Amino acid sequence: PNTEALINEQMAPYGVRVMSGGSGAMYASADDKEPPADLQPGDAFGVQLMRGDMEFSSGGTLTYRDGNHILGFGHPFFSAGDIEFPLTTANVFAVMSSLQRSDKMQVTVQEVGALTIDRQSCVAGELGKKAAMIPIAIRTKNMPTGFQEDFHCEAIRPKISSSWLFN
Repeated sequence: PNTEALINEQMAPYGVRVMSGGSGAMYASADDKEPPADLQPGDAFGVQLMRGDMEFSSGGTLTYRDGNHILGFGHPFFSAGDIEFPLTTANVFAVMSSLQRSDKMQVTVQEVGALTIDRQSCVAGELGKKAAMIPIAIRTKNMPTGFQEDFHCEAIRPKISSSWLFN
């Protein structure tokens, strides 16, 4: 709860609200025999900001597809301009309806491309493109007990000019 509150405080200026949820993500690798899922308009998709032992992701609806080029959301994500975020298929398992703000609970499933543009009217990307990520290793230690735990993740690589996320 403390981590969620801290992240919500940092993300509030961007209109982003963080919710805790389960994870059932399954990531495709080069060794997988199945072809990437075929995203079509109306399908749910995921956007990963961090993945691995911890995941921060968001989701939306695919609006338009022309070949391997896609448009989604119908609104900005962060209004960050040029971006490079992993694009995944997603499974929606619950919808919380509200007159003020409805939310979907979903999990990312398979990486299928990258979002490359975040503008006022939508996000855009390309299926089959791979987003570069930064590896992260975290070691925690409980000082009274000496118990140590290691976590491994990958996070998005913000552009140098992208002070929108890390200020």
